[in-house]
Amino acid sequence: MTPIQHFLSFTNDLICILDESGKIHDVNGNWKNLFGIGPKQGISFLNLIHDESKNKIWSFFKNPESLELHLTECRFIDLNGQNYWLNLKIRRIQDKNHYWCTLKDITQRKHIFSILDQISDNYNLGHWEYDSVRKNLKWSLKIFDIFGLDPMTYTPSAEDMNKFFSQSDVKQFKELVRTQNEFDFTFQYTNKSGSHRWIKLSGRKDSLSDKNFVLKGILQDVTKETIKEITQLTSNIELSSFEKGLDQFSIVARTDARGKIIHANEAFCRISKYSQQELLGQDHRILNSGHHPKSFFKEMWECIQSGKNWRGEIKNKTKDGSYYWVDTIIIPIRDNEGVLQEILSFRFEITNFKLIQEQNEILRKELELLKAEMGLT
Repeated sequence: MTPIQHFLSFTNDLICILDESGKIHDVNGNWKNLFGIGPKQGISFLNLIHDESKNKIWSFFKNPESLELHLTECRFIDLNGQNYWLNLKIRRIQDKNHYWCTLKDITQRKHIFSILDQISDNYNLGHWEYDSVRKNLKWSLKIFDIFGLDPMTYTPSAEDMNKFFSQSDVKQFKELVRTQNEFDFTFQYTNKSGSHRWIKLSGRKDSLSDKNFVLKGILQDVTKETIKEITQLTSNIELSSFEKGLDQFSIVARTDARGKIIHANEAFCRISKYSQQELLGQDHRILNSGHHPKSFFKEMWECIQSGKNWRGEIKNKTKDGSYYWVDTIIIPIRDNEGVLQEILSFRFEITNFKLIQEQNEILRKELELLKAEMGLT
């Protein structure tokens, strides 16, 4: 097995070789497993692309001067009509009329962002993510709306922070990010009409190798009364409409001030494999997988008791002993006197995403070992 064949057998990417007409000439095992299509079937690559991206790819093939095409989001449809969202990169092979195409499956990630977009639209919360390796900043549509920008003409950039906030605020925020893994900061922003707004930005930092990191979090226009209604619900506010909206696409639970479960929706029961009767009156220790240290939950509880929202990824254990991961948002509900009354939480399952992360880490280590054995740096 050649080094390149060895690499293709370990990578999680979907890889294929195309000719200048878009016909598939060769694929790796991951491609076959996802699409069920091999090179001998004579399928055109373009027949798998949704119409919204087809023209861009076809224009790339027709232009002999174009060496590389990168689409961060591209919709594929297999022969059975199944939809996939993929990150696509096509590169021309020098001195040959062939192309090397690399795809990353972002379907699960796209689904999570779609859910967050629904929440953002309903409750005026925007979510964002920044990758220090690619210098890539992503905003949900709600953030464009908050800043009055057109997502079709404006591309978010971390360097543009000075356009929105004062230099002192930006400097203070960057220092906060540099020194802390979780941050909560409020900026003053003047919009195009000259009115002043207060923007609250919350998030966390996930460190990567080589001092790189990923930042992700939420952004709120805290000058609006609607944000107060979400983050500081009083005990006499009816929660049913809020919960009904969330019930459609998330795992919802309510606990009393001591952390005892007083409501668990159907999705909660389904994923935990406990009945509602078994969950009521319990606290969330019933789901403890033992994966997280005690300090993890201590810090979470301290955050909630201080009146702040908390967000994080938690590994839980079901009734039958299997495990699942959830992206969790917890909102403390206080009365007019500021006394904690209830705790509302909603979660999104990200088990497949976490498994992919773990597999990628294993593959990364295996590739580093392979490089060392081959004398590559």
